[in-house]
Amino acid sequence: MLDLLDLASYFALTETPTPSTPAAVLAGLASDRLISPDVGGRWNIHNLGAILFAKDLRRFESRLARKAVRGTPIRNGKPLFTPVAVRELAANALIHQDMTLTGAGPTIELFRNRLEITNPGAPLAETVRFIDSPPRSRNEALLLHWLTNI
Repeated sequence: MLDLLDLASYFALTETPTPSTPAAVLAGLASDRLISPDVGGRWNIHNLGAILFAKDLRRFESRLARKAVRGTPIRNGKPLFTPVAVRELAANALIHQDMTLTGAGPTIELFRNRLEITNPGAPLAETVRFIDSPPRSRNEALLLHWLTNI
């Protein structure tokens, strides 16, 4: 299980020294609810842990692998959008995606004059109430993790 996650990134982002024993590594990941022990003494990687720190999401079940951002556009010249804006929009799409849908995930498409980010599934608020509805998140733990690490 430890080979599936990018532990160096996890400990760098949490600004904690890498523990010297596997048990301490597991305890750190479990404290952030990225993994949990099962009744057989093995460890389960939660969706949150896989989405944030998988070395390769394709090594997880296909349902989860489809939830990752695929492809990296290469840009030449002056960008239309700042890297910070694109990062925030992409993170928002990942955080608010519907993990119960299969066969589809967030899509990021770069065109000559625009960037489109789509997320399949029904919104949590009525579209006519987007402006005045209180904020809601489908994946609260993922949102909290993102907010505490920006």
